Amino acid sequence: MRTISRGAVAAAFALLSGCAEFQYNGLGRPSFSRPRDYYARSDLDELLRFGSELARKTRSARAEECRALLDRQHDMPNVGVQLHLLAGRLLSDACGDARKISDSASALPPASLPDPRVRWWVAAQVEALKRLSESKKLAVVERKPKMANSVPASQKDEARVLREKLEAIRSIERRLDEVNGGK
Repeated sequence: MRTISRGAVAAAFALLSGCAEFQYNGLGRPSFSRPRDYYARSDLDELLRFGSELARKTRSARAEECRALLDRQHDMPNVGVQLHLLAGRLLSDACGDARKISDSASALPPASLPDPRVRWWVAAQVEALKRLSESKKLAVVERKPKMANSVPASQKDEARVLREKLEAIRSIERRLDEVNGGK
């Protein structure tokens, strides 16, 4: 009886599966990775899988994945890549401009998203991205010092003096009105 090596079994499995890429991992052993065309998929299961995997990655790994997505979108734009960018943008700023991504996802024709669950997912992602952008803008505004607190003391003194002068002018006007009204 002949024994079959592990490498031969792995190669046969790769050939039979038809969807895995066969590569060597540098140690002389075969490794399998998902083909990059999964970016083209726009089904809910793939989008949820992608978001879940991206969430578990480090910040730098997320940025690398986003760069690959942006390159793919530039070379061969399609709905699947656009939706992957939408999912990725919530997790990494490296996935592109939030406004552009949400605008283009909102503009997708309903025919390109036949599954109502995916349409809902897109609407939820777009809304979340808008809220995230708004909260970031609000945080920037809140970090800016208040104008009243940043006014130098000399300007505060000048404003006090001007208010006192204005009150004095108003007081003079009232006296003149009393004098002229009494005639």
